[in-house]
Amino acid sequence: MKYLALIKKINCDIEEEVTVKIGDVILTGFANICPYPIEEDKSYPISISFTILDEFEIVEQQGQEKQFSRIGDTFAYEISGLLTEQGLLDANIIIEDEVFEDYSYIYGKYVKFKVDRISLEFLED
Repeated sequence: MKYLALIKKINCDIEEEVTVKIGDVILTGFANICPYPIEEDKSYPISISFTILDEFEIVEQQGQEKQFSRIGDTFAYEISGLLTEQGLLDANIIIEDEVFEDYSYIYGKYVKFKVDRISLEFLED
């Protein structure tokens, strides 16, 4: 899925670390594919993917929260949202990822899961 992301911060100390804002959601991730120079306070088209180092576990949540919660000062996030009937996650931005394909039994429910890192791919216009 393609998003228009505003660059909030480029970390000069950690190569590839970028903080972006998509709508009302602020994420810190890794610009693992960036075919052109980027600048703070400018917007660029991106796609988002997740890095999961251990086994992926998605659980149904009791509430109806939609959020990205960074875990401490790490690059890991706990993500909460509605897993739609189309296999998309609505977490205040719509996320499409093949990892959701195996969870059709909880489509239509609010879920949460952890990722070790969010990867940002900067796209050509």
